[in-house]
Amino acid sequence: MLPQKRINNLSKDKQEAFCACVFDEKDGIGYSFGRTNINSCDFSSDMYTYVAENDKNLKTFNIDHDLKYKLPFIKECMEASKGQAEDVCVSLESTSIYEGQ
Repeated sequence: MLPQKRINNLSKDKQEAFCACVFDEKDGIGYSFGRTNINSCDFSSDMYTYVAENDKNLKTFNIDHDLKYKLPFIKECMEASKGQAEDVCVSLESTSIYEGQ
């Protein structure tokens, strides 16, 4: 799939057309799932993290970035699939601060 940064740069109409081409069974190729990352990666719109470094109590936990960029697009794709698509989250980051607990 296209990196999220490129998708976010498309107009709303183009984003909807992309979703339909990929997820609509009738007018597209009918994918039934998508893959996204947890935290930022090289496909992200920018570099971010959900938790500040060494915050083992998760006091800085924040998903605002995903609420603004990723989740609306995922919902759009699910709508284009008529509810048939599922989102598969895959972490590309190590959770090394929690190792050994």
